[in-house]
Amino acid sequence: MKFLIENKGQAGAVFQLMVDAIISLAILAIIVYTLTYFNGLRGQISKQQMYEITGYAVNSPTGKVFVSDKDLFFSNGDGFTAKTMESATSKPAECFTFESNLAGTDVGAGSYLKFTSAVEAKIYAKCWLAADPTCIQKCRISVGKPLPEGEN
Repeated sequence: MKFLIENKGQAGAVFQLMVDAIISLAILAIIVYTLTYFNGLRGQISKQQMYEITGYAVNSPTGKVFVSDKDLFFSNGDGFTAKTMESATSKPAECFTFESNLAGTDVGAGSYLKFTSAVEAKIYAKCWLAADPTCIQKCRISVGKPLPEGEN
């Protein structure tokens, strides 16, 4: 009889350990979900700020450089194209060029910007009036690389 009582005590300890493990996994899952959710929000806010900074430059085509207040966060796979800038600003896509000197970014001949890994960096944007009939206002957008004031 004594042997059966001890087995029940051991089974209770194993059961308690299993319950504790399940609760721990549930808490870990909630933490991971929360971190993923907030990183997603952070990325959305960064994209919105990228469009705002570009909009400021488009609305002030004097060669003045507009800079993000803080580093913006972009995830692997995020990207911008001249066409997305055209949609956001109503300026022709041919008028936008991208540049970056950061690892984790891919700038395809200046026509797009793709993030190949998570990147945190300041955004620089400027626009100026040009003598080009197809593009009377040109804009440069840079990630992590300061732009000089003035044209070009």
